Amino acid sequence: MTTNFLKHYIVSIVNTDESFRRKLLDILREVFKTTQSTYNIHFDNDFDNLVPAITETNGKSQNFNLVVVNLPYLKIQDYQETILKKAYNRETSNIKILIVTDIVSPYVLRKLLKNINPDGFITLPEVGATGLKKNIVEILLGNTQYSPNILKIIRNESRISHKLDERDHDILYMLSTGRSTKEIRSKIGMAPTTLEKRLMKIGIQLGINNSKQKELIQRAKKVGII
Repeated sequence: MTTNFLKHYIVSIVNTDESFRRKLLDILREVFKTTQSTYNIHFDNDFDNLVPAITETNGKSQNFNLVVVNLPYLKIQDYQETILKKAYNRETSNIKILIVTDIVSPYVLRKLLKNINPDGFITLPEVGATGLKKNIVEILLGNTQYSPNILKIIRNESRISHKLDERDHDILYMLSTGRSTKEIRSKIGMAPTTLEKRLMKIGIQLGINNSKQKELIQRAKKVGII
């Protein structure tokens, strides 16, 4: 079964907690037992080091074959998104990058996938350890792996999102996190009447004829965009 697999893999595990690290180590041992490959694993808990971990070590190109990025609950700050973009705009395209998360926010997923294209995007509770092992083996073979829940969100996005623009998505997401209309207006620089008209327009696009925040959030969640 060694055909198409490398004899040796260098793996980087980024931004992981201790519990996930132990699970992933067990899974990787099984993976490389399956591929009959030797391997080295590097750990980095500092998200800021993702780009240099991928691109260089002591000024020299780092030949990682697989980078696993753990994003618990898919909560990601703006600066982390920038780092991910840099990591994916890499010249070392032979590196396989896998994102593993627990719970997916459709809004955050959409923002990430707008700028990056990972080789794998997996929700661990959905696939379990056995499923993740199979996913990693397929990624090493060059096959993109997205878990069913991720694919479902992407399909919903393609069906609904063409009706809403980037600012509409931002407004809905901020409402869903409990921000007031005053806070939203301040964040995006919009007058009160303009925001009210915007909310009405969003409601119409989502199939409701009002701009009540509770109903907007419920509908947006139902169709899978936040």
